[in-house]
Amino acid sequence: MFKTTAIVAMKREMNNRHIALLALLLQGGASKFVDLEDIAVMAYTLAPTRFRWNKYDYPSLEITRLAFKHWKELKTEESRFTSRRYTYLLTERGISDAVLTACALADKAFIGAGEAIDYFESTVLGKEAVDEKRAVASEARTTVRPSQSELRRIKSHKLYKLWLRGESSAELWEIADLLNCLPDSTPRLWEERFAQLNAMAVFWQDKDLSRFLSDLRTSVLEKV
Repeated sequence: MFKTTAIVAMKREMNNRHIALLALLLQGGASKFVDLEDIAVMAYTLAPTRFRWNKYDYPSLEITRLAFKHWKELKTEESRFTSRRYTYLLTERGISDAVLTACALADKAFIGAGEAIDYFESTVLGKEAVDEKRAVASEARTTVRPSQSELRRIKSHKLYKLWLRGESSAELWEIADLLNCLPDSTPRLWEERFAQLNAMAVFWQDKDLSRFLSDLRTSVLEKV
């Protein structure tokens, strides 16, 4: 749970880039790459005066794109997301900042991402049925909570069980089997798979699995 001081600080400094992170979370960005158009619709739903065209009351793709661009311009900051063309996936820090933004907007101290999503689905997003201009957001949304089946698969894998016993050596092909990719995959693909799985582990607050993936990532970087 975030401290009151952190929530107050977020209220003071909140801008479009923070709202874009929350929009990404609410569109399922803790487990999958989400298209910029879907994020723009959600950002407009959360803050219509910030994420609209100048003359017309429509979601602005350009304002949403600039929100993510501004994150990248903060070169000394820890990455909040991974991008692939016009799609985005939250990192561990990104999920944390998205939840903190949710706390500031709702004036509530959420324990985690799941609780924040529950709140916004039942309040802000629940009003779409009676608000025609925001109804499009309900069509764009998909399941926002990552399935735990993929995490259960990883925790049942031989490499995870060996890691729990303190045995960390693994062949590249074994790690590729765990991550559902090929041993000769590009470094970018390796990074994307680790980012996606770690985001899911963070969402479900599975610290052991996050540490395992971090150790495994270090091992891969030494081999590719």
